[in-house]
Amino acid sequence: LVAIQFGDRVWKYANTLGDMSYSIYLTHGISGGHVLYFFARYTDSIGSKVLLIICAMLISLIVAWFFWKWIELPSHRMANQILLVRKRS
Repeated sequence: LVAIQFGDRVWKYANTLGDMSYSIYLTHGISGGHVLYFFARYTDSIGSKVLLIICAMLISLIVAWFFWKWIELPSHRMANQILLVRKRS
């Protein structure tokens, strides 16, 4: 309960990931999935497979961040402006 109560202050990056969750959902298969698909045939050891999975996760997060920053946030701003115009009318 204490962690939930003070979570906004403690887990700043986790909150950002929560905000980006829809972008991660939309882009992870395209970005990270393709990394795994194209490079999995070149990995033989467990260590290289773990490294490949970590790289795919990082690439998924980077692509999702750009998607969130360039598409999702501006869309939210435009939607809020539309709602404000409708409330004034």
